[in-house]
Amino acid sequence: AMIDAIASEYMVDNNRIYVCGYSLGGEFTYELACSLNHRIAAAGAVARTMQGETFNNCAPQHPTGVLTILGTSDAISDYNGITFEGIQYYMSAAETHEYWATANNCVANPTMTTVANTNTSDGSSVERYTWTDASGCTYVEHLKVINGGHDWPGAFGNYDISSNIEIWKFFSRYDINGTLSVSDNKEQVNYSLSPNPVQ
Repeated sequence: AMIDAIASEYMVDNNRIYVCGYSLGGEFTYELACSLNHRIAAAGAVARTMQGETFNNCAPQHPTGVLTILGTSDAISDYNGITFEGIQYYMSAAETHEYWATANNCVANPTMTTVANTNTSDGSSVERYTWTDASGCTYVEHLKVINGGHDWPGAFGNYDISSNIEIWKFFSRYDINGTLSVSDNKEQVNYSLSPNPVQ
């Protein structure tokens, strides 16, 4: 209803609806990516893995880009998941990524690259993991913040990456049908100045 209301007032590309969130908002992000999958092109979760109930009831209908930014030392959202008295309340980071990689028909083993440690005083570093499909399109990406806490990197915690920039760079590659072509992904803007020259 919110998407429809906003789209009725503003010029919204309904093929490029994205969701992102932090902590419990990240949990809600997975829920939307699953239960509202017919409307969501890509999702980004910071400082949260998938809830067990969402994991067990998710059924994506189309290729869905998923980006996660998770700290390995997060005391609130455990990187290894949370199981209590035999009930798995939160999946581990590995299970979360394996789920979305499988759902997007990606290869099982991700490619890892090290992100430049540009801020050595924050006590953390970042590794980038990417899962691609057979054609080489990246559908799942994980920024693993080594020694990172319950943070929004770029604003607090780790300063080697900016969560805002990473999320938009990832999202802008997708529409509801999957990855966009290079030509589709460029924003073409023409400007006209009058009179020319102007002050």
